[in-house]
Amino acid sequence: MTLTTLADVIIGLAVIALLCVRQLTWTLVRPSRMWRSPLILGAIGAFSLLGSGTHRLSVEDVALLLVESLIALGTGALMGRITTFRPVTSAPVPLNSGEQAPTLEQRTGWVGVALWAVLIVARIGVAVLGHAVGAVAVESTGVVLLVIALNRVARTAVVLARVGGMPQLARR
Repeated sequence: MTLTTLADVIIGLAVIALLCVRQLTWTLVRPSRMWRSPLILGAIGAFSLLGSGTHRLSVEDVALLLVESLIALGTGALMGRITTFRPVTSAPVPLNSGEQAPTLEQRTGWVGVALWAVLIVARIGVAVLGHAVGAVAVESTGVVLLVIALNRVARTAVVLARVGGMPQLARR
């Protein structure tokens, strides 16, 4: 195991731990912040994947990317659906101009942690399968970031539809 591989494993475990803690912690429902991380992760992932120039997308890459994207969107939508809400119990939050004060907190709990585990196992499975069939692009960091971004986009859309932040999608 190289130092780089060890660093990647440590960073990956830290991210997983952070995601699990976030699923179990009550956080404010703030639409502008909910969209921020998936957009940033998606942009970094897309630039990383497309800008590297070393990865040519093969048919196998595209097929595996589609499967993994569907899994990410599905688990994200499920996370949004199982999210529980409660009225804000903490002190008022300082706001930017024009932003409404949050009135709800959210969390997905242990089921959300389990859904992250499903996504991680699917991600590993796709990477192993990609390696076996020669689809090298699906093993890249850019794809990992895009998968997380897709998961977060689906979750955010469902959560905001449920709380009325996206009335055009609202279906309770």
